[in-house]
Amino acid sequence: MYGIVHWPLLTNSYKLKAHVENVSVDKEALKLIETNESLKKLFDELPTISEKIQTSGWALMGQASRLRLYGLSSVLLSIFAFLCRPRWVGFIAIPFGAYALNLSMIIM
Repeated sequence: MYGIVHWPLLTNSYKLKAHVENVSVDKEALKLIETNESLKKLFDELPTISEKIQTSGWALMGQASRLRLYGLSSVLLSIFAFLCRPRWVGFIAIPFGAYALNLSMIIM
């Protein structure tokens, strides 16, 4: 989730915002935008689209922190499964719990 949301989406939305600001300074580009109605409509909506992408992306990133909690709970449950009967379930659960914890740390 971090790799998908943070790098492609959020960085591109910031780049889009920077491009909009650069075009706003360029007088020739503004003349071109003013003459074309569909281009003007798109250019007017770009800052709003960029802000929507950024707010939804940061909201997703905030929820990605829950993955650590899930990884930690999987380790604790696998240890609990090891302490209960039958023990063979614990022998299977502990590697999967450690793997889940490892993945949750990698994703973050």
